[in-house]
Amino acid sequence: GPRMLRLTAELADHWNGGLRAIDEVPALLADLADACAAVGRDPGSMTRSVEVLVRPGDVAGVPAEDREIRGSPATIAAALQAFAALGIDELQVQLRPNSLAGVEAFAPVIEALRSGDYS
Repeated sequence: GPRMLRLTAELADHWNGGLRAIDEVPALLADLADACAAVGRDPGSMTRSVEVLVRPGDVAGVPAEDREIRGSPATIAAALQAFAALGIDELQVQLRPNSLAGVEAFAPVIEALRSGDYS
């Protein structure tokens, strides 16, 4: 809320917006920028992060969770890159399934991000 944003703008080096979909981020960053402006701080001096829910690999028959990113490795990589384009510095990736299989299914997404092959 407003009080925490003010305290964040005054005291923090890192802001985390929690679990968010891409369309929620611009308003959150605008609120953060407003809070920083109110205390005379450049919002670019703060690391900005959000958490994302990612389900890589075979999703056949698995209903999507709220705010879930899924699809091909290139599709997921493009979705993750879109957060960076908005000004998010770090993503906390919550995998589904949260298991070794989920990590292995996420590996091609990392490769797509490294190679820039996500268009």
